[in-house]
Amino acid sequence: MTAETADAHEVRGEWDIPHPRAEDGSAPAPQPAGSASYQGNRQQVGAGAAAHMGNVGRDLNLLIFRDGEEAAENILTPRLREGAYSAAEIEDRLRGFVEPPSYPRCRAVLEDRVLLLRGARGAGAATAAFALLRERFGADGITGLDAGQDLARWRPSAPRGYILAGATPQTVDALNDVVLSAMAGHLVHAGAALVIVVDDDLAQSVKARNRLVDHVRPRAYDVAAGHLKSAVESGELSPDHLSSAWSYLDDPVFAGYLDADQLPQSGVDVAEELRAVAAGAQSVEKAVTNLSQGGADEVCQSLDQVAGKPDELALLAAVALLHGEDRQSVQTYAAALRERLGRWDTTHDRAVDLDGDRTRVRDVLVPDVHGARPPNVLGPSFESRLACVEARLLPRRLVPGDSSNYWSQAVDFPARHRADQVLRQLWWDRAGMETHLCAVLLSREYQPGYDLTAGRSIGRVLCHATGTRPLQPLQAFAKSGLRWRRRLAAYALGEAAQNEQMVGRVTAQVRDWSRVVDVNLRCTVAETCAGSFGLGRPGTALQLLHKVLDGPVEQETVRRLYAAVSFALRALLTESANRDPVLRRLAEWSTAQVGTGHHAYAVYVMEQLGRSAVDGGQRTGALKLRLSELVVEQPEALVPLVMAALESPGTDTVMSAALTAVGESPDSRHRVALAALLETLAAESTGRPGVVAFLLT
Repeated sequence: MTAETADAHEVRGEWDIPHPRAEDGSAPAPQPAGSASYQGNRQQVGAGAAAHMGNVGRDLNLLIFRDGEEAAENILTPRLREGAYSAAEIEDRLRGFVEPPSYPRCRAVLEDRVLLLRGARGAGAATAAFALLRERFGADGITGLDAGQDLARWRPSAPRGYILAGATPQTVDALNDVVLSAMAGHLVHAGAALVIVVDDDLAQSVKARNRLVDHVRPRAYDVAAGHLKSAVESGELSPDHLSSAWSYLDDPVFAGYLDADQLPQSGVDVAEELRAVAAGAQSVEKAVTNLSQGGADEVCQSLDQVAGKPDELALLAAVALLHGEDRQSVQTYAAALRERLGRWDTTHDRAVDLDGDRTRVRDVLVPDVHGARPPNVLGPSFESRLACVEARLLPRRLVPGDSSNYWSQAVDFPARHRADQVLRQLWWDRAGMETHLCAVLLSREYQPGYDLTAGRSIGRVLCHATGTRPLQPLQAFAKSGLRWRRRLAAYALGEAAQNEQMVGRVTAQVRDWSRVVDVNLRCTVAETCAGSFGLGRPGTALQLLHKVLDGPVEQETVRRLYAAVSFALRALLTESANRDPVLRRLAEWSTAQVGTGHHAYAVYVMEQLGRSAVDGGQRTGALKLRLSELVVEQPEALVPLVMAALESPGTDTVMSAALTAVGESPDSRHRVALAALLETLAAESTGRPGVVAFLLT
């Protein structure tokens, strides 16, 4: 995408970096919103190469290069949900669970249907809450609530276990004895129970002390033992391997890592390292090294050592930001960061400007201190440079591409949590470094990994932010005209929302962006809904998409907006529980006033839906749905869509032909389901000439 650098302009704001005016102008111009013709909006295979990369864990990994808009389209699985959790999600979350010392007290208080469980971040309070509800309602009987839920008005709808993780200060402040007693009555009537997880910082706001239990975290030693035992139950380790791994838990080299002050995650880390030792995959010495090098003190020492070495500092930051990505992406980013650092002296004092309520660092420009040295043209090898920052190259692996396979070689730190710890200290503890890190990303052409991996890394860092605007660094990415940058912001927001304390802030931010005039910010909201944030909050996601389509759209950006909204809806449709609400929302948009953004988008979708009537060939169109499948699986939700299409002059012919094709399908299920659908249409056809005309043909 050389057009990006050729068409670069300086952006006014916090980032002093080049910024493109718009995307590649070679794409065909779309029709304006509300137009009867949508030829330019059809997403076809010929418009770009789309490669399905398979599944990575439980996440859908889809990499698409479309019309010059490079971006990763990985649909990530949420950790927190507003809605029903699947049994698989709960079992995976509670793998190796060990009852904490406070568990019996929690169980006793929950007998009265409402439990307020208070715990520090990372201490496992939410995990204990899930375990309590699984014990009572089973792994498939747990539902998550919105962190900002008004519990005074909330009513349980089924005999299930409900959990509210990351309760906001406003929610906690409203939990007095009167509200909780009334809530307990509703829960008893429904045969349900509720656990509210309260952060330690909100302890003083809790009024109902009789329902409050302080979570006492389990020993890291016990957590390690529990996870090793679960590895045997899952077949990952044999009983002999388990005995070997257990024998190391009391070894002095691991005792310090499992002392009484450690969080449960330390036990998980030790268990995973010892599992590899017991299976013969690594030595004990290697396990100890992997556990020790990721600590805050060790990372601080490493950063002090590279502070005066721009080459090593740039490479260290690149590996931390792009941990696990191919060497090419890491090298490209490190070279650009090194060039930027070479123009600033990071060891000198900096001038500080006060700008409103925030402090902005202005680096002092000095000559490159290395300019006087004789140039070393060849330089050290990449692998030896990685060794200097305690990183490594992993073995090459073959990756399927759009037209052929290609080799990839990932770069990472062997030490656990080192990448997150390095990036966190660079971002928050080394003044001005976050500006350089973001500026280099914003000034580069697209490289695979820049959006997905860097976005998630930044999202984890932002969970440790302080102040009133923790998500401000994402603004420059979110308002970009380049899709991969908007995807980076979306991945960062989705990652931050997996933290119980950040859910409310992320939701508030995307709601604010959904109301603005800037189409790029609204596209970022849609992209955020196309991932863990949207899948975890499908109701909120559909409300945000409704607002996104409500604003003004210029002709040259309508295609961009439609693509983002369509991708978000496709992401929601990957989970069957969301299909009915998505179709009902489309039906609502189809009956909106003609000329509005909602109606124009609904017409755009229905036109494409009508063209993919029955099985055969690749799934095309905005939502990759087939009309024949919907006739069988969601006939009630489909009726409003079909009626609206038959009544619209722009889509009546297409929908009529599509329904006829379904009626001629060789699959008898399609024909039987269509007959029932036609009966419903006939019963509701009064005053609808388009529907009557179709039924009479």
